Amino acid sequence: MQLLGLLGRLKAITSELVASQCVKKLYESGDIQMINASDSQQLSQFAAHFIGLLTSQPQACNFAAFVPSGETTPLQRAEWIKFLGSFANLEDRANRVYNAFVEDAGGENVDDSINNMSYNISNPDDFEQLHAILCTVDVIIDETFTSDPVGYNMSTFLQNTNVEDHSCFAFLTNQSLWRYDKRIPNSNTLGKLLLIF
Repeated sequence: MQLLGLLGRLKAITSELVASQCVKKLYESGDIQMINASDSQQLSQFAAHFIGLLTSQPQACNFAAFVPSGETTPLQRAEWIKFLGSFANLEDRANRVYNAFVEDAGGENVDDSINNMSYNISNPDDFEQLHAILCTVDVIIDETFTSDPVGYNMSTFLQNTNVEDHSCFAFLTNQSLWRYDKRIPNSNTLGKLLLIF
């Protein structure tokens, strides 16, 4: 909410456990009130109530589940700002904040057209496109699923991507092939997909 410039529209919180110093200051000054999260009558006076835990109990029609903590990677958690932005017609600003977060973390989309693209390892055309992209990147975060994470190593990655000629791959020269914030030889976690930065 703070990054979207929405603190002035924040009316209440249900817990004092807030990380933002600005929100704490607004609460201490009385600009934001504390309400009981289980009091549906109190909650009904607000346009939207964002809850951080999914529950099977019936909720009022003004509640919205906000659960970035359920995501497994920092980028997935950060992307929830786009969800918040949609409630205040601030989708453009949310996208700019998200993109700035990615850039501040050192990431960059190689090409906007590949954001949701996946590659089929049995299709030779897909391999050509993937190899062309791999030649342009400095770092790869590999989240490819494996049933044997301890045995997954650089050779496994190269075999999975059908890489034989290593000459144009800066990420190999720089030893910048990562899995969940660890280099591949030390990985002992499962992955899901391949992200390229």
